[in-house]
Amino acid sequence: SNYLIEAKESLLMLINEFTEKAHKKKKTVSICGELASDTSSINELLKINIDALSIAPALIPEIKEFIRSLK
Repeated sequence: SNYLIEAKESLLMLINEFTEKAHKKKKTVSICGELASDTSSINELLKINIDALSIAPALIPEIKEFIRSLK
């Protein structure tokens, strides 16, 4: 639904703001859980310069392949 899309966009904006502030203080930012393994969000998270994604081990090959396909 549009509500979920707007909520996700707002969440990514908040993560972006947080990440910028954290990086200015030389802190790393990691994302875990479903958002970290959601292929529709990963590209945006990479643009935000998230330092690490924490995902279920079973998903690592799939997510690595997806990230490589973005370049």
